[in-house]
Amino acid sequence: MSGIIFRGVLTALAVLLAAATVGITPAMARDSEADRLGQEMSSIIFDAINFRDVMIKGAASELGSMKDLAEGRPEWPGLLQESIVEEFDHDMPAIKAMLGRGFARHFTVEELRAGVVILADPGLQQIMKAAAANSPPPTPEPTMSKKVERLSQTPAGRSFLEKFGNIDGMLEGLSRDLIVEIIPGTFRRFADKADALEAARAP
Repeated sequence: MSGIIFRGVLTALAVLLAAATVGITPAMARDSEADRLGQEMSSIIFDAINFRDVMIKGAASELGSMKDLAEGRPEWPGLLQESIVEEFDHDMPAIKAMLGRGFARHFTVEELRAGVVILADPGLQQIMKAAAANSPPPTPEPTMSKKVERLSQTPAGRSFLEKFGNIDGMLEGLSRDLIVEIIPGTFRRFADKADALEAARAP
């Protein structure tokens, strides 16, 4: 049973990692149990996976290296990378919050209650960390706790795992907004850095 659960969660994890280069915009959090549980689920995933670096690499890839624009200005690609990192660090709380809001909309409260227990399982945490780092799975393969095994066989647990394994549908609606959120601030930061560099060059 634990192997089936692991495979289902890893499938969803792959989608989450792919979606980390796109989609989430800030908004006010709603005060409800679903939102609270969604935020808790988001925190569990961010604690297990270094989404920050994944998203930064994805955004940098989208923007390119600026080689064509940086003729005679070899510092510009480095300034762009710095700007991306700074903007992501600035927006990370909103990114985490909005992923949680997406979970709150996608799952029922019962599914969220089951999900936070399942995703926090130490065995599953090991698997997620290894998968996110492109590392071989731990050996011997971690096993889930008896509590999580039992929970995964309840209606709420089964429903959570099924929907989490098909999470791409939830993320589709969020898949364009992160770049919209990140790019303006990134280029404002880059412009400030480039202007300062040019001012320092001036005779």
